[in-house]
Amino acid sequence: MDYLSSCKGIRYVTFPQFGEPLLNKNIWDYLDKCRSLGLKSELVTNGFLLNEENIDRLYKHRPDALQISLQIMDPNKHNKIRGTNSSFDLYINRIVTCLAKFIDDPLGNEDIHTDLAIKWDNFKGIIGLKLYFNSI
Repeated sequence: MDYLSSCKGIRYVTFPQFGEPLLNKNIWDYLDKCRSLGLKSELVTNGFLLNEENIDRLYKHRPDALQISLQIMDPNKHNKIRGTNSSFDLYINRIVTCLAKFIDDPLGNEDIHTDLAIKWDNFKGIIGLKLYFNSI
């Protein structure tokens, strides 16, 4: 990363979701190193590991850009596609909790961007998405 800080034109050092960055025990050090070198960082996660501890750590070691890629909006397909028995509602609530923590940030000095990348055939259109979020 030291070398990257001397390169011109680098906008972000991105830690992508392929190989979920929250599984890497050193991710917090990497985010801090980027900041210390004056590099902007971007973290892309599928949000599955956004428990209370990881949300707090993410806030403490905050990336400049945060993208949560939520691909599965059908609660009936969630467990099969994710290969888990976890609750879809818990998954969504963790994402909402994470977003709320950054949105309600009293410091207001960070530029956090959050995207929900949704595979359109996994739910019943934007109306279905709106109805689901209004129901939780």
